[in-house]
Amino acid sequence: MATIQQVYNELKNNLLSVRKDLAVNPGSVISDGFLTPTSYVLYRNRVLLDYDKALQSLYTIQLLLANDQALAVIASVELKTVDEVKSEISDFIDKIADNYSLTRYQAVQTTGYVFFGRIDPPSQTITIPAGTKVKTAEGIQFTTDIQKIMNVGDATLYDADSNLYVMQTPVTAVVSGTTGNVVSGSINQFVSQVSGLTYVFNKVGFTSGMDIETDDQLIARIKTRLAGNNFGTLTGYKNLVLNNFRTVKDVAVISSGYVDSIGNLVPDPLMLRNNGIGGAVDVWVLEESQPTQITEPSVTFNTMIGGLNAYIFAFQPVAQLLVAPNTSALAIDTTSLAHSYAETTAVAFQPPGSGGPSGSFDLTYTYYEIIDTIQAFLQKSENCILGNTINKSSAIEDIALVKKAIEKPTVISASITIKSGYDADTVINQGETNINNYMNNLLLGKQLGESDIVGILENTSGVDTVSLPLNTFNYQSDLGVEAVVTGGILSPNRNEYIRASTITVVV
Repeated sequence: MATIQQVYNELKNNLLSVRKDLAVNPGSVISDGFLTPTSYVLYRNRVLLDYDKALQSLYTIQLLLANDQALAVIASVELKTVDEVKSEISDFIDKIADNYSLTRYQAVQTTGYVFFGRIDPPSQTITIPAGTKVKTAEGIQFTTDIQKIMNVGDATLYDADSNLYVMQTPVTAVVSGTTGNVVSGSINQFVSQVSGLTYVFNKVGFTSGMDIETDDQLIARIKTRLAGNNFGTLTGYKNLVLNNFRTVKDVAVISSGYVDSIGNLVPDPLMLRNNGIGGAVDVWVLEESQPTQITEPSVTFNTMIGGLNAYIFAFQPVAQLLVAPNTSALAIDTTSLAHSYAETTAVAFQPPGSGGPSGSFDLTYTYYEIIDTIQAFLQKSENCILGNTINKSSAIEDIALVKKAIEKPTVISASITIKSGYDADTVINQGETNINNYMNNLLLGKQLGESDIVGILENTSGVDTVSLPLNTFNYQSDLGVEAVVTGGILSPNRNEYIRASTITVVV
C-alpha cells in the first residue's frame, strides 16, 4: 500500500512532467490547495479498495485481522479507532456466518463444585442457602446454585482428604467467560457467611467457562461448515455437534480405520465396537460443563459384579458417586460402550452381614447429561445418515455413539527464581493462573511439553529463571503416576485431553 507521501509525490511529478515551471513546494497554492487534498483522497480510496478486497474471503479477513499496521491505516482514513474497525470486521464476519445458519457463540459462565466444611461434625442442622457467595483471593466470585443441608449425625459428611466434615455444593461464576476458570484450592473465602461453617474450597480446577467466540474461532466454524455439510462424513458429524452445542469445545470422530495402498483395512485402535470392521463411528466430545446431580430413591440390586450385589445406575455416563450406603464401591465400565449413555457403571456392596444394605437404598450421584442430549440430537430423523435409523436394538450397533472425551489430569510442579522487587506470592499465583489458562484451551489429542510450561512461566511478569527439568510433569490417576513422559512431552490420544490436576510453582 502506497503511503500518502508517495501519492503526493506521484501527483507532483505528473504535474512537473508537463509544466516544469510550476511552484509545487509545500506552502504553495498548488501544493496546499490541490496536491495535498487530492493525494489524501486518492490515498484513502486506495486504502478502502484494499480493505474491500480483504473482506472478500475468510483467508484474507484473517490476514487483515493479524496485520496491526493495516488496521491502523484503515482506522486513520476512516476517522475511527482500531477497535471500531475490528468491530466493523466482526460484524461482517457475523453476516457471512449467518449465510450458513451460524451465529457467534456468547460467553459461558464457569460451573463446578465447592466444599463447605467444618472441623467437627455438625451438632445442629446447617443450611447453605442458594445464592451463597464465595470467592478466590483475587476476588473472583461464585454463587451456589441450590440449597444444601448438613444434617446432624450424617456420617457421610466426613471427608478423609481434607479431614473435615463437608457438604459438596454446585456453584456458578458470577461473571461469564474464562475468568471463572480457576485452579484447585483457589476458592477459599466467604462473601456470604454461613453460620457453623469455617472452610470453603474447590478440590479440582474449574474449566467450563468460555469467552465470547473470537473472529478466528467463528471463521474456523464457518470453514468446518463448508467442509462438512454432508451427514455421514466424519467432518459432517463433527460439524453437526460443534454447530449445535455451544459448550462443546472439540469433537473427535473415530471410525473403523482406513484402507491402505494395497487394499488392506488398517483398523483404528481407538474403535472398539464392531471389531473395527466399519459401519460405526464413535463421536468423542470434549465438554466441561457441570455434570447433573440426581437422586434415585429406594433402589434395589439389579446385577452381580465379582460375586457382590450391585446396582447399575439408571443414568449414564456416571461422573461421581455422592451418597450411598456404607461399603459401596464404584465398578467402572471399561467396555467398548464406556463413556456413552449405554455404559454400565455400577455400585457394588459387601454382603449385608459385612455392612452392605439388606433392602432398598437411596443413591445420589452425578452424570454427564450432555452426552445423552447429544446422542438424542444425532438420533433425530433430520440428522440421520441417508434416512437410516441411528439407534439400534443394542447400543453396540449404533451407527454413531456419542462418548465423553477422556480427561488426562496432569500434575505440574516447577521451581522459579523471582526478580528483585516483585512480590513472591503475586508472581506465583499469576504463574499458576497462566499455566491453568493455557491448559484449559488444549483440545483433543493436543500435546503438552515441558517447554510450553517453561515458556509460560518465563513470560510471567516477575519470573527471572525456571529450573529444568520441572519437578513434576506427569499424567495422574487414582493409582498414581500413569504415564511415562517421552522427551518432555505428554501426548494424549485423539479422544483424550489434558487438564491440570495440580499446579505448584515454588521459589
